[in-house]
Amino acid sequence: ISDTYEIVASVHPDEAIRKPSAFVAATAHQIISKKIKPSNENELPYNLTRERVDPNIAAALLFLASEQYADANEAASNIKIVEDGQLYEARILCEHIRDLARGQLTNILDRAERWRPDNRFFPTLEIQATAVLFETLVVGVEILAAKLLGKNLPEINAYKKYNTSKDAFEKVLQNSTRNAKQDGFSYLSAYTGPGHLASLLLTAVKSLENAALINTTLPKGADENFWLSWLTYRAQKFPFIWPNHRKALEKNFHKVGTSAVMVLPTGAGKTTVSSIKIANTIANDKKVIFLAPTHALVDQLT
Repeated sequence: ISDTYEIVASVHPDEAIRKPSAFVAATAHQIISKKIKPSNENELPYNLTRERVDPNIAAALLFLASEQYADANEAASNIKIVEDGQLYEARILCEHIRDLARGQLTNILDRAERWRPDNRFFPTLEIQATAVLFETLVVGVEILAAKLLGKNLPEINAYKKYNTSKDAFEKVLQNSTRNAKQDGFSYLSAYTGPGHLASLLLTAVKSLENAALINTTLPKGADENFWLSWLTYRAQKFPFIWPNHRKALEKNFHKVGTSAVMVLPTGAGKTTVSSIKIANTIANDKKVIFLAPTHALVDQLT
């Protein structure tokens, strides 16, 4: 189930089919992760290897692809990063993906400034190739985080090789499998772990770029500097807007002069949409009165 629906989520052009398929695949990966969980955490397998991707990592990325952010956060909390013996680049990539699934993108950029070692020794060419593939995925996640936050990347040479995060992910996908001939024999060189993870990241990017709060269009009459400053500030904690948020924005709910009544269950996103409307109102040099029925909600909303 996880493999079949993951393939559908990766290749199907219709969003209405791609997202539910990603959700089913993510749920299946979660079930797999519970079945393989050892009783002793010291016996946990490596999160990422040449041949393996932790099912919790797959689940987190697929939940992002299906825009189920609460589920993605839960899957991220189940990622137990193995530090002893695992490739350093793999560990950094796990930390990046865990923060991506939690919406903590500033952590990714903070880590990008300090994680790169000056010199690395690899005992075999195979291990070095695996590390390079994982490092390229790390670069892609960092480029994605910067784009979703509307921030510039640090001056690091690795970023100059790729215009977008997709370029980095596609490069890994392309280089993870190679048919070659040597001394008259054909052989297949396959790095299924990095290749699988590159495919998962590409699937997630399709949804995340559409969901980026930072891309919310400047409303008519709003002060551009204030609006961009607010989007950048808000994106540090809430970088994604949900499909129902985008539907409200498409109906101009957030624009000054538009009146509406919004009725949604708890956790469905009323506060986010209201915050965007308040920001637009202030950006238009107007004031807002916010009425709350209890002192507890006043403290929460302030």
